[in-house]
Amino acid sequence: MALFSEQADVSVRPAVQGDELAIAATQLAAWRDAHRTALGETVLASLDGAAFAERWAVAITAPPSRGHRVLVACEGAQVVGFVAVGPLPTPEDSPLDAPGGEILALEVAPRVQRAGHG
Repeated sequence: MALFSEQADVSVRPAVQGDELAIAATQLAAWRDAHRTALGETVLASLDGAAFAERWAVAITAPPSRGHRVLVACEGAQVVGFVAVGPLPTPEDSPLDAPGGEILALEVAPRVQRAGHG
């Protein structure tokens, strides 16, 4: 008997141009699922998916620094989550290439949460 016979088909890769629509859809679905009570249906319905996708396209193709990255979580070939990371803020006397980073955004589509994508 195999110990891991029902593993999720999960992988992570750098985001590429064209992933912005899936990232925006994932973010909106996750926000609508998690923040319905706090933000309300009216606010969540007013969020502009095209504007989100536009911002993600810039983050992917023209990040603000070489320390900024967007990665996507995939189930097979389908994007089901993402993380945006950036460099750690450093004091002025620290080297610019300080190791490490911080998570700026992380979301997983509600339908696949708790399946190994986070």
